[in-house]
Amino acid sequence: GDSSLIPGIVCHSSLIWAYARAGEAKQAEAVMIRMMNANRKDHGKGRQQPGFSTQDMDAWNGVLASWADSGDVDAAKNIAKIIDNLQKQSQSAGGIAGSVMLSSSTYNRLLGCYTRQNDLSAAEELHGWMLEQSDNSTARPDSQSYLSMIIGSADAGNAEASEMWLNRLCDQIQEGALPFSIDQECFNVVIGAWSKSVNPAAAERATAVFQRMVAIGIDPDVVSYSSLIWAWARSKSRHSVQTTLDLLQRMLQEWETGNTSVKPNHVTFNGVLWAMLHSGVDGDLAKASTIVRQMEALGIKKTAAIYTTLMNLELKRCRPDRVEFVIEEMKSAFEAGDSSLEPFARNVFVTHLQAWSKAGNPEKTESVLSEWIVNERAPKPTTQDFNAVLQAWLRSKRPNAAEKAEAGLAQMKQMVESHGFDCRPDLYSFTTVISCYAQSDNPECGHIAYSLLREVLEHETARADMKPNLVTYAETLVALCRTRMDIRRAENAAAHILRALRSKDFMLLSDGNKRLLGKVESSLSKSPFPQKDGFLDQLNLKKEAAKKMAEHRNEDHRDA
Repeated sequence: GDSSLIPGIVCHSSLIWAYARAGEAKQAEAVMIRMMNANRKDHGKGRQQPGFSTQDMDAWNGVLASWADSGDVDAAKNIAKIIDNLQKQSQSAGGIAGSVMLSSSTYNRLLGCYTRQNDLSAAEELHGWMLEQSDNSTARPDSQSYLSMIIGSADAGNAEASEMWLNRLCDQIQEGALPFSIDQECFNVVIGAWSKSVNPAAAERATAVFQRMVAIGIDPDVVSYSSLIWAWARSKSRHSVQTTLDLLQRMLQEWETGNTSVKPNHVTFNGVLWAMLHSGVDGDLAKASTIVRQMEALGIKKTAAIYTTLMNLELKRCRPDRVEFVIEEMKSAFEAGDSSLEPFARNVFVTHLQAWSKAGNPEKTESVLSEWIVNERAPKPTTQDFNAVLQAWLRSKRPNAAEKAEAGLAQMKQMVESHGFDCRPDLYSFTTVISCYAQSDNPECGHIAYSLLREVLEHETARADMKPNLVTYAETLVALCRTRMDIRRAENAAAHILRALRSKDFMLLSDGNKRLLGKVESSLSKSPFPQKDGFLDQLNLKKEAAKKMAEHRNEDHRDA
């Protein structure tokens, strides 16, 4: 036959790499085995098939690459097995691999697989072994080996280790052990790792890495700047906003002078806006509109993440009308064809609800919740979301707020029973309604609040989220003190609560608890209860006991 038609190494290698790019590791390895079997058969007959090379590693690297990128749980084990076989063949006098020497590119496949599977101990062990290969200099770690360790450490959330591997790479280059084959990616990964770190000095550490990159002659790109901006955006520094603005301005200046690689993108601008959102400095929130105008002037579309940040900025500014404006703009963009936006996502409805709730506008809050309930594209509201309506009534201080909030509590129960919603009232729900009655002029406000407390106590043992706290008891006491009907019954209920408080250990003298106790003390002193002096004495005894408990705890902490 025509031997020129017999598939050779080039054909097999191309097929193997095709399978590798398709993520078909088993098929790639099967082709390699067929090729090796054919090569071994011809080797026994004293001839080679045309185009075959026993020392060609390209095909094997294709198999290794296919396993490395496959995501298979056994990928690292399979790669290690293949490399072990290749090593044995290379050491065998008459082996099929002949005198082939495995290079760092081969071992990097296994190294990268280890780091992607977050097996950093195995990766470090392999990297250490590669360093020790004095007999085979081609197997020693190269820049890609170090990059794998840098990325693996960053993905594991260890910015310190990621920077350590970067420093080792830089040292190897400086000492001449490796060629200058380092680019922005190595530095960007480390800066990004610091941008996600909870280390208090993360922003400063990211800045140091950024400055080292510039010092050795590598120009930062948009990823470098954006990662550094996010590092400062997430920091607690009072200078975070100004630093992000300075970095953005620097990017714009470089871009305007012709450096297209630093043109800010949506990630950049969202980082600056995020810094403003979480800033505690007066005036920072108001700067957001300027940033949005800059972004729009550059033709950068708002992403779902940017819309979320803008909504939260307006929420923090107590501008529910502006929150609605942002949401309507997002809906318009979505309806115009931007499917990446999610105007009916849970976080959108939650922010919308909270905006009107915190503004003390219960009608608007109820309207948003009603729209949410009937929206078939949105996940159904939960207890927390119904609680926003109750809180809106509490903040409104309307004359009928207590009755409206109690009706909202009843709606929650009804939605659970009739529609299967996950909105069963919790302690926060009941305490909010009780607090409404604590500021109500309803002559029976105390009796209603006490009945709500009793309902909470009925569920206390069965539900962990229904254990009453000091707020629940204190607000019920305040409501009882405002009662103007059946004073004796209200007084007996107050006595019961004060007795219950004697067995509670949560009344520590925090600032919040002090304010609550002061509120209860003031309400008792103005109450119509004949026994109010005795109640005040009991309250003072509890306060003294709480004070001593706090002192004992402080002593225990000092001894420890």
